[in-house]
This record gives sequence, C-alpha cells and structure tokens, in this order.
Amino acid sequence: MPVMNRMSHDPVTIKKVKVRERMRSDPITVHVHDPVEESARVMMSHKIGRAAAGEVS
Repeated sequence: MPVMNRMSHDPVTIKKVKVRERMRSDPITVHVHDPVEESARVMMSHKIGRAAAGEVS
C-alpha cells in the first residue's frame, strides 16, 4: 500500500483507503508539556514525518 503523502496525489487511491487501515491500535504519543525536542526525538526514532496536535478532553 502506498504511503499517505504519495496517496494525496491520487484521488482514486484515496477513495479506496479506509482510515482504520492507516491508523495504529497503539498510537505513539508525547505529553502536551514535553519539550519540542522530545517530540522531535520520538518522531525521528519512529520515522514519523508529520504529527497531529491536540489534547484529550
């Protein structure tokens, strides 16, 4: 399966992919109060190119 950034240019492929197919059951997270450097370290160690930010309510 192509990676998400490659898929963004192909509308046909995007329509066929379900969100659950791209999600992890054990998401990689950092705490909202962690330094940005820690977030960058975690992202690099897991080869993550983008991150979503938000707080759990």
